[in-house]
Amino acid sequence: MFIDESKKCPSKKLYKYYSYNDCMNEMFAPVLKNTLRYRSVFSLNDPYDCYIAAKKNERIQSIRNAEMEKVFVCSMTKKPDDLLMWSHYGSCHAGYVVEYDVEKLKSISEKQIEFFSDIKYSNGIIQYNFLNFSKQEKIILEAIFHKASCWCYEDEVRSVYFGSSESDFKDISLPSNAISAIYLGSQFIAKRNMLIPSFLKKWHEDGRLFYMQLLSDKYKLEQKDDFKSSWFDKN
Repeated sequence: MFIDESKKCPSKKLYKYYSYNDCMNEMFAPVLKNTLRYRSVFSLNDPYDCYIAAKKNERIQSIRNAEMEKVFVCSMTKKPDDLLMWSHYGSCHAGYVVEYDVEKLKSISEKQIEFFSDIKYSNGIIQYNFLNFSKQEKIILEAIFHKASCWCYEDEVRSVYFGSSESDFKDISLPSNAISAIYLGSQFIAKRNMLIPSFLKKWHEDGRLFYMQLLSDKYKLEQKDDFKSSWFDKN
């Protein structure tokens, strides 16, 4: 399978939201291990994700289970400061966002990966025609990169791993320096009693660590980097 080059993401940076965890090593595992997680279609929060149907016995029926069995998805977005995204995927602003360098991601060595492409949003389901085998792969790809219109606020860009895994996810190792910045949620520091994990201090010293702050005069997040040394855990 392959994506038309003209449809691939032209952005220089992509962003992924991560949720809060009291264990900092687990919470920041994608950063510490320098990996990107691809999840099974059947573990995603949208039961219509990668949905595909076909006409059988004069009825439209789902064939998602059969066609998407070996499909693993990694979802990102083009915006690190979306209020809804922080609320839904960043543990109500207590999580964090990772910024990825697209050029670095392009050098991922895994051969079974389709690179990041934009999601198309509409309310019409993707239907497969069993009589037209020549377009089988194209229709399956169309379903993978398609979601209902209600999800358009995510402005999603996704990559796909075609293969198998012993669990419902597949972790892919990233090239060095693929992660270009980390953004802590506006509620992260307060939730941690003003203590940031010590392993993030190096990111601050390199100018690659930021935190989000709620503005008082409008519904908007502002990116800040004025960390105090006392905020970093000494352990």
